Amino acid sequence: MVQKTIESDSYKRLAEKEEVIAIKTDVNKFKGGVFPYNLEVNVSTKKQTYHFSCHDKKCSTMDISGWSYSIYQDEEPRLP
Repeated sequence: MVQKTIESDSYKRLAEKEEVIAIKTDVNKFKGGVFPYNLEVNVSTKKQTYHFSCHDKKCSTMDISGWSYSIYQDEEPRLP
C-alpha cells in the first residue's frame, strides 16, 4: 500500500508542495469492509497528516481520502 501511495499522482503533487516527514500504515476500523478497503496510509508533513486509501474497487491506485492535524515533538503534550 505504501508503494502504491508513493506512486500516486496525489502523493507526487503533495510532495512537491510540502515536506513529507513520515509515512505510516493504518487500519481504519470505522470504514468497514475487508482487506484492502480498510487499509490507509498516513503521510505526515509539517502542516498536517494526509490519509490515503484505495481509489477504486480493485485498489489499483491510492488517493487522498482526508486529512488531520499533526502533532510534533516541539509542541506541548495534550495530556498531563
